[in-house]
Amino acid sequence: KESFGPMMIVDTHGEVEVGEDGLVVAVLGVCSDVTKEVVAETARVRAERRYRLMAEEASDAILLYAPGGRIVFTSSALERITGRGSHEIEEGKFLRLVHPADIEEANKLRVRPAPNRTLTSCYRLLHRDGHYVWLEVTIRGVYDEKTGEYLNTIAVLRDVSERKAQELEMKT
Repeated sequence: KESFGPMMIVDTHGEVEVGEDGLVVAVLGVCSDVTKEVVAETARVRAERRYRLMAEEASDAILLYAPGGRIVFTSSALERITGRGSHEIEEGKFLRLVHPADIEEANKLRVRPAPNRTLTSCYRLLHRDGHYVWLEVTIRGVYDEKTGEYLNTIAVLRDVSERKAQELEMKT
């Protein structure tokens, strides 16, 4: 590959003035160096793709909640683990799917975690197929670094059904 030195990306705009006889009498052009902006945008897009890939391919489900409990992002692992979509569990709807014996444990996560704190709970959730899945759910609040204002809650759900089965087997 032949190199011609540093590359520059230029945004150009121009106007042509045409005289009464149809001939060009003037050309006005403006060129702006947009190399830094294009390079920064390309890097941002690459980083976004990388983070999305990590979130989508993780074995644990990752959810981002807005204040009030509406889910604004969920990784595909949620459906792989629970057979459920985000609309079925947001804004407290998940409680109707929790095993009756685990309601108190699941309710522990219905609070806003303090800054730099996480809360973890383990309970059974009814899978779409009709069986219960043991979930270990950890939540963390996201706060504005400057103002301390609460912004979101991040939840990570992990299927711990095999671990729970082993624990129960050891008890018997």
